[in-house]
Amino acid sequence: HIAPGIAHASDFPGDYIAKALAEAVRGKSVNIDGLAEGEMLSAEFVGRTIYIYRRTGADLARLERQSSSELADPTDQRFRESVRREFGSTSSTVWARLLLAAEPIAKRPPTRSLDKTLLVVAGWGPGSGCALAITSAAEREAKGFLFRDPCTGATFDAAGRALSPSKSAGGAPFFNIAVPPYRLERQNVLLGPATAASLPALPFSQAELNGAGTPTQRLIGAARYNDIGAVREAIRSGADVRYFRPGEGSPLDAAIIGSSTEVIRLLLQHGAQPTPNSEAAAQFLGRQDVLTLLR
Repeated sequence: HIAPGIAHASDFPGDYIAKALAEAVRGKSVNIDGLAEGEMLSAEFVGRTIYIYRRTGADLARLERQSSSELADPTDQRFRESVRREFGSTSSTVWARLLLAAEPIAKRPPTRSLDKTLLVVAGWGPGSGCALAITSAAEREAKGFLFRDPCTGATFDAAGRALSPSKSAGGAPFFNIAVPPYRLERQNVLLGPATAASLPALPFSQAELNGAGTPTQRLIGAARYNDIGAVREAIRSGADVRYFRPGEGSPLDAAIIGSSTEVIRLLLQHGAQPTPNSEAAAQFLGRQDVLTLLR
């Protein structure tokens, strides 16, 4: 979910967030004049893929008759939790705010859209971040779903609602696909908020973001959100700065996507080692400060 960019030694994550926010407020216009029923197009917005789909009559009829028992979260009760999952580090600050701004659209039953004939959704699986797979017309007709998350097995209808069963193999609840803020103007979808002021503040406390658990778990959380005080406290409490496990990450990798150079230097001074993911993450974010330190 992280948009590539250029960052310098003294400006991450603040300048990175500012650039993403400026792009979000500028918005993006996508022309849908030639989009026929059953067709989909994609657009890149603030470093992420957005899908725009023209629903068919069959899609709309299925949405109207869909039973709540067939849906994992029919009324988007897990909306705030899903945004919290998307807010995985300071790098994703702007997207978390964009999703909060789209809450009124995301909760419109049953289409989760401004125009019932159009679906505008994120192109990634909620919770997993994996690129969504789009079903063929024949599969759509036979199985009743439009998207599938290849990483969790979750399937989604033509409103982006997760279909039951509501639990993934790992026990995490399935969420509905995220909806970006957008407006409609003639034959264009205008992605982005109306104004910067319409982007809500994040409703998550620092303690909630950093999490609880072992000192190592707290260290990883603090590194994701650039909390140097909590990083120091976790290290004093015996956190393993060299910890790394696929799927859980490491303190250093968490800092690369979320913290300033100061935090990364601190971790390296206490013995942190690059993981197989470290350099790639730094390159993707354009963090020359990190690449210099690692090399």
